[in-house]
Amino acid sequence: MFTGLKPYPEYENRGPSRLSRVPSPWSVRRLKRVVRNIVEQSDTRRSGDKYIALEHVESWTGRVRIDDSATFEGLIKNFSTGDVLFGKLRPYLAKVVRVDFDGVCSGEFFVLRPVDDAVASDFLELVMRSAQVINEISSSTFGARMPRADWAFVGGVLLALPSQAEQEAIVKFLGHANARIGRAIEAKRKMIALLDEQKRVSLNLIVTHGTGPPTDIRDNGFLCLDAVPLHWETPRLARCLTRVEQGWSPAAAEGALRDDQWAVLTLSAVQRGQFNRYALKPIPVGESVPTQMETSDGDLLLTRSNTRDRVGDVAVVRGVRPKTIISDLIYRLIVDPKMLKTEFLCLVLLSELGRSQIMRDARGSSGTMPKIAQSHIGSWRIVMPPLSEQDRICAEVDEDSRRADVARLRLEQETELLSEFGTRLTSDVVTGQLDVRKAAAELPDLDPADLAGEDIEDIDAVAEEFLDGDEP
Repeated sequence: MFTGLKPYPEYENRGPSRLSRVPSPWSVRRLKRVVRNIVEQSDTRRSGDKYIALEHVESWTGRVRIDDSATFEGLIKNFSTGDVLFGKLRPYLAKVVRVDFDGVCSGEFFVLRPVDDAVASDFLELVMRSAQVINEISSSTFGARMPRADWAFVGGVLLALPSQAEQEAIVKFLGHANARIGRAIEAKRKMIALLDEQKRVSLNLIVTHGTGPPTDIRDNGFLCLDAVPLHWETPRLARCLTRVEQGWSPAAAEGALRDDQWAVLTLSAVQRGQFNRYALKPIPVGESVPTQMETSDGDLLLTRSNTRDRVGDVAVVRGVRPKTIISDLIYRLIVDPKMLKTEFLCLVLLSELGRSQIMRDARGSSGTMPKIAQSHIGSWRIVMPPLSEQDRICAEVDEDSRRADVARLRLEQETELLSEFGTRLTSDVVTGQLDVRKAAAELPDLDPADLAGEDIEDIDAVAEEFLDGDEP
């Protein structure tokens, strides 16, 4: 269905660059002439109302996750079945959804309701999600902290509108097309999840059982392990560390970071075993900096406080810039090199053995991020094979991770390609750059959800050709 699409026979220039190529039979009207901006607001939520916040809507797809327990701040708006919600804050302009139930939403949505047959709500949803409309509205946003769109501008946006029958054809075609693209994306995401699970299982197995053939084992009732190799030790971590250091967090400086300026790492520098060298903030010039907190390649960092799933995250520093210190939310663990390899300890703390103890000890009151004390770190039990075996374990985990990461990257690139393809295809169809009337007429009159059993055609090559600028 993605091949053989052609442009319309004739186009006209309707003024602005976005409308310089409009199919001749289409009309051009301002948004405020074909929809009402519903502003019925309330500061209370009625019992049973379904509530939609900006974060509940997936960008570009319009899928909604309803959370009946979600709270809200400020005013809310009422909406009705068939209305189109359009996020008015700049980071959320692509949050567009046509609702099929009555409810309430954040006041940061425009609630758009068609007023006549000039535009159907399902076609309006697709038009408002098109990149051209999003970009035009984004250019008009104002405000320093949270730039937002204003109805005075949004209502004046020009839309190119085909006939009602042609709108139905476009909605039908894109419903089928986006369903196929969505299933292809979902299949790749499942493969990514399987790779992640395979990587996790491999890490746990190698770190706790070694790389060689099975050897004599012994029970370890104090660990979350059934057994470990007989010649391995299982000490508390305090025995293997020379010290634990906590960083320092000054107020961040304004402006760009200079090469000769000190900087402090943020929590996002430590990401599930990966070190992000760019996650830092500049320190004001002239500030008295504790230089002993400067981090170097090979340091093992552990987050002292974070969200529940990220507290106790670890990473070995690689490629850090000079004059960079750790913050007070990060610990640096200094290991005894006669007992432990830094890289091996990092793997142990990433494994289920490490994470189970970290999650057990992370403390925090309701509404706060849990924290880990230095006394917790020293109490954790670890596995400790001979140093030569630690080296072999690190090498094997690294090789397994490299293969998995290469496959994951390829799948992520393919997923992004398909997502771009869907976005570009929608924009080209709703703006009349491609004529889909014939293709739509050949499609079955089924809801796209009913096509779940249909084979997904190989659309990767079609997407690449389409995004390269060639005619599909």
